[in-house]
Amino acid sequence: MNKHFLNEKGITLTELLAALVLFAIVSALVMTVLFNVFLNSKNISDNAQLRQDANLLVSTLRSHYNQGDFEVSLNKSKILLIDGQEVNSSMTSSIDELKINGENLIPTVDECMKVKADGTPLSIDLTLKNEAQQTYSILTTIEKPTELEIALQVFQTIEEPDPIVPPDRPVLEGYAEGGYCQNFDVDTKYAYDDHNQFIPDGCAMEITITGNAWISDDHYDTVEMKHNTAGFNVTGNLFVDPIFNIDNFHPMTIQGDALFNRKLELKNEGKLVATNIHAGDEVVVGNKTRLEARQSIVVDRRFHILSQGHAEIGKNFIVDTVEAVNESTININGSASISNKLLAAHNSQLNIGENLIIDGDLEMYDNVKITVEGNSRIDGDLILGGNSNLTIKGNLTIKGEVKQDNNGNNGTIHVEGITNFSNGKPSWLNVED
Repeated sequence: MNKHFLNEKGITLTELLAALVLFAIVSALVMTVLFNVFLNSKNISDNAQLRQDANLLVSTLRSHYNQGDFEVSLNKSKILLIDGQEVNSSMTSSIDELKINGENLIPTVDECMKVKADGTPLSIDLTLKNEAQQTYSILTTIEKPTELEIALQVFQTIEEPDPIVPPDRPVLEGYAEGGYCQNFDVDTKYAYDDHNQFIPDGCAMEITITGNAWISDDHYDTVEMKHNTAGFNVTGNLFVDPIFNIDNFHPMTIQGDALFNRKLELKNEGKLVATNIHAGDEVVVGNKTRLEARQSIVVDRRFHILSQGHAEIGKNFIVDTVEAVNESTININGSASISNKLLAAHNSQLNIGENLIIDGDLEMYDNVKITVEGNSRIDGDLILGGNSNLTIKGNLTIKGEVKQDNNGNNGTIHVEGITNFSNGKPSWLNVED
């Protein structure tokens, strides 16, 4: 018979306690390792978030710097504001220190700092802090990309057209009295009153003054050339003191310069041609009229062209304000310098052979076309409304904002050179190369 011997002895209490102690020690070690791994993982995650927040802030500052000048500030909650817009309000970290070009923004809460995007490198010293009191610091320098530096240089060096010096007024007292419908071979003075019309208005023959002509305001504040005339020609300069209206097919040709002390208005297919035209007040080019300067036109106030009016300028156009409406046309072989505003509307056209410089706003509405063969700089806003088209063969910079018209309509910009939007390019804008 086989016998099986069994060890019926169990685990002793000592062995059980030893096993439990060993298990507790191993468990504690494992938990410590797991906790440290979790803690390190959270620290790594928090540090990564701090770096991401810092890089986002620097990237935002870089983007605004590349677009142009901007204002930066911190509010009491240490939220960064660029041009009044909050940048880091959704971040879990806060700004502990921020220096731009060495200037600390922390002590100057709610005070704006103007950052000039003039090509000078922008220094940024930034420190962020999170809820765990961890910090991350970044010190960097932002420089404009090469193409933007080139654009900035181009726009800073756009040549303003040379100022046009009006002719000196001669001693007008020595002028001979002009007579109605007569030619003169001396400097001639014209005046008008109800009893003696010396103005060659409505004369059936062509009149020529060999010399200078002076139209005085001896008797009337306004002089009108309102009757159809074969032609009035002056071989020298024309000096006009009163408000002067050229009306009803009346053609005037001046071989020298025409100097108007007050308002000049062309009406109903009137025509004026001169070498340089200077107006001390405003100029109105009305219904199917034509104003032509062999060289330049200078207007101290408003130049208003309308109702299929036509202006031809051989060289430069220097003016305070331009309003071109109702299928009017302005052709400029040289440059246009506008110190206030250019408004164009209702199928009007402007063609500029060299540069366009506007110190104020450019407003375009309703199928307007503006073509510039050179560079263009707009220091104010551009309102690009209603199927309008702005074509720039050179470079374009806009320092103000680009807006649609009040009806939400917009046009198109064609630029063959470099485009620089100082306040950023709006998402709706279509810029074609």
